[in-house]
Amino acid sequence: MVEVAYGTTNLKPEKRRLDLIIMNSVQIDECGLSHATRFDLDRIVRLPWCLEYFRPPQGVPEARIGKLNLRQQERLKRLADVRRQIAQIQAERDA
Repeated sequence: MVEVAYGTTNLKPEKRRLDLIIMNSVQIDECGLSHATRFDLDRIVRLPWCLEYFRPPQGVPEARIGKLNLRQQERLKRLADVRRQIAQIQAERDA
């Protein structure tokens, strides 16, 4: 199983501070992205790694086109931690 977040070029950095946003040109290249991208961490799904969900585009040898570099992986982990803390605080407040 893999976790997949919806990626968009609609960045909204001032409104979506808890999403993973990659805007730096060096980071864009290192991650194999074609544009600055915001990964919407509210829209994560778990999918099996199979052709039904991950078919390579025509002329491309594999489905994985890009990969988060180490810096972005660390940012993603920190964002996930902050999101969990916020959810916990909200749950405690609502209880």
